[in-house]
Amino acid sequence: MTIFNIHSARQAPADAQPFLAGAQKKFGFVPNLLGGLAEAPATLEAYLALGSILDKASFNPVERQVVLLATSVENNCTYCVAAHSLIAKHMVKADAAVVDALRAQEQIADSK
Repeated sequence: MTIFNIHSARQAPADAQPFLAGAQKKFGFVPNLLGGLAEAPATLEAYLALGSILDKASFNPVERQVVLLATSVENNCTYCVAAHSLIAKHMVKADAAVVDALRAQEQIADSK
């Protein structure tokens, strides 16, 4: 099994440092996923660019987290499910019942 280094903003490869510094500023910490992706700065940049593109979609922040959480559940990514549940409930203030339903793979009321 390959073990990835989880980089901080200060000790990451130079090309990754600005991206991790931005994450630190945005979230108040560097998520482990981003710290791991910093091992390949171009991959980190691509991941963050994709997130920026999603932020430009017509979905509001709660709807974006619904999409990301449902995708995480479908892909059995326990780390992602935990992260997007936290973001949904605490950062974008999604209804806890919606988050719980998504985690249980149950239908939610909003058909969008």
